[in-house]
Amino acid sequence: FLPNFISGDFDSIKPEVKEFYKAKVDVVIVLGGLAGRFDQIMASVETLFHATKMTKMPVVIIQGTSLAYLLQSGYHRLCVNTGLEAKWCGLIPVGNRCNVTTTGLKWNLSRSWSGQLRAAAL
Repeated sequence: FLPNFISGDFDSIKPEVKEFYKAKVDVVIVLGGLAGRFDQIMASVETLFHATKMTKMPVVIIQGTSLAYLLQSGYHRLCVNTGLEAKWCGLIPVGNRCNVTTTGLKWNLSRSWSGQLRAAAL
């Protein structure tokens, strides 16, 4: 029996149980952390950076109609169709210059940029 999801902070999980489920999980989903004070929201985003040092699995933060995911270098195809998302998306370059091409948005991007905020409508 494998559950669909596991919830908690895992501070008291037995090491052998953690290892068992670690081999079975393909994504980490964090619920909450994208509302409230700006400094707390940015701390959640910073957690995405720290997570890349702890796991190769994707780590996603979801709250309401917002989803945050840190893209590492390379090619990515994002298909979000949960029925909960809003009619907008935002791409924020952090750390390095990035090359972005989008399709399927009202205003697609096809350029290289850094240090600027951009928003695109669906």
